[in-house]
Amino acid sequence: MKKLKICSVIIAACLLTTACNTNDGASSYTSADGNYEVTSSSVQKADLTTPLPATIAPETSVFETAAPDTTIPETTVPDTTVPETTTPETTTPKTTSPETTVPETTAVEEPKWNEESINDSLYVTVDCYERLSAYIGAPAGSLLKRGSKITVTATTDTDYYKMENGRYIHKDYTSKTKPSESVPTSSGSFETEINKITLKPVRTNNKTLDSLVDKILAKIITDDMTNSQKLKAAYDYIIANSTYGGGFYMYGDMTAFSGDNAYLSEYDMETVYFAHEILSSGVGVCDYYASAFTVLTRAIGFESYSTSGGVAYSGGGYTGHRWNNIKVGDTWYEFDAQIEDKYNELNGYTSYFFYGKARKSNPDLYIYPESENLYIEQYKGFKFADPLKGDITITVGTQKLNLKYEQKAANFDFWSSADSTEEYIEYENAKVPELTVTLNAKSGTAPYRFEIYVVRTDHGQYEYLFDESKQKTNEKSMSYKYQLPDFGEYIVGFAIKDSSAREIYKEATVCVTDISSLKGEITFKKETRAEYLPYGNVSATFTYTGGSGTVNTDTYAYATKNNEYLISNCIEHSQNKVENWYNFTAGEEYEVFVVATDSKGEEHIFSKKYTYSS
Repeated sequence: MKKLKICSVIIAACLLTTACNTNDGASSYTSADGNYEVTSSSVQKADLTTPLPATIAPETSVFETAAPDTTIPETTVPDTTVPETTTPETTTPKTTSPETTVPETTAVEEPKWNEESINDSLYVTVDCYERLSAYIGAPAGSLLKRGSKITVTATTDTDYYKMENGRYIHKDYTSKTKPSESVPTSSGSFETEINKITLKPVRTNNKTLDSLVDKILAKIITDDMTNSQKLKAAYDYIIANSTYGGGFYMYGDMTAFSGDNAYLSEYDMETVYFAHEILSSGVGVCDYYASAFTVLTRAIGFESYSTSGGVAYSGGGYTGHRWNNIKVGDTWYEFDAQIEDKYNELNGYTSYFFYGKARKSNPDLYIYPESENLYIEQYKGFKFADPLKGDITITVGTQKLNLKYEQKAANFDFWSSADSTEEYIEYENAKVPELTVTLNAKSGTAPYRFEIYVVRTDHGQYEYLFDESKQKTNEKSMSYKYQLPDFGEYIVGFAIKDSSAREIYKEATVCVTDISSLKGEITFKKETRAEYLPYGNVSATFTYTGGSGTVNTDTYAYATKNNEYLISNCIEHSQNKVENWYNFTAGEEYEVFVVATDSKGEEHIFSKKYTYSS
């Protein structure tokens, strides 16, 4: 028998962990077909006409830094092989301002807007470029510094203010009050600090992905590059060689990609799978971008993590998202290659607004998990776990079944079918016994999850009697006692799951036989159910106990007056009960006989008279 179970999930876990439509994850699971859908509605590339609020990122903002230290790879359309890129030059690239690097566009009709005159003094809340027109993606003008005072002369229906110089600024980048003097860590100090650290490369231990990463890094990293240049090279590579899209995957594909061993953490397993998907195909959603950045930067030697939570949404409020944090010294910095890619597409250049900002320097942009270090704590260095080993003991009365299982590879699924085994325990007695099931995790990775359930089977019918579980526990065992309701056959299911995406999920059969003497009784009922009337107008039910297990019956009716025999038209056989239907004549007396043969071969005859009245 196969049983579908919903197993409690860490979410994010996935972490997956992980849906880009919730505040604490970036993945969603579709249980109907076992698919996962990873989406990021806040930053979909298809939605390029909707302006994003300043709390996501200024559409014209730039990070206060020089132009990237590395050349952005020329190949922007990835294929299934490692995308070709330009090897970064060892000399510092020529720095040009975004105002002069905005790409030229073909002549198209400029969007229209309406203006209403006002006269007000405001402050600029973020470093951004003024626009020559009042719409997102319009040509940029001069840089406006955070804290600058401006005079606005009109408001538009596109959420832009017109300034006294005739240029425009989005409303979300302004305030009536001057912003505080505290600003995000400057690029100079960030790059200075990052160039001081000692790089400690970490490989994923997945041969396929590590080989792909080696090829990519060989194209974009040179020995004479600074730490800062290497980090930007990885950031630029992902932006230049990735396209937003996809997001559907089978959880089984993820576990299979882990190979013959399971990672200590499901977080690591997710990261490895998502990174390979986008680095090999060039397509993915926020989970994939963040995972690729984690893998590339860790391979270079940075202490990098992806984290899931909420990001400010263009339609208002927040939506689920995944981005990156890197620790430099005692400071955490934020990186978001996926949203940066969105703005690269809108503006034609990489602003680096989402690169290297001190964590929470823009508190309106991201919502972190309640436990900020949730995902950091889940990272286990891409190390493999010890095999999950489980000892299971099933006791019925005086009979005991001892089972041992081992699982190395990742195989945990949110919808899982237990493996029906040929493990079997039989107990014979005149008294219904107690059932005890004990689960012991002999090795594996805590916390564990345990589950025990019992199903009663009856001629193809299944009745779930109980389902007990213990979730996310550091304890290594679980035991449960249950008084069986009656003799018969039962399926005992049990599961041991650890935190490294592995499970032992099996079923064994328990048969409890009544060895007392066979006893039975015949009862009659005038049939009124329309669906049964074609079979007969009277049902004769034979119920019995004992008989040492399986009882075979042969039933017939004898008409006393007419001296004839009637054979039943239909038989329904269930646990300790047999139903037969007859067409009786009104006023006629009948005697129904049941010849019952028990499992020992002994024959027992039961009979009862009945007169049918219409």
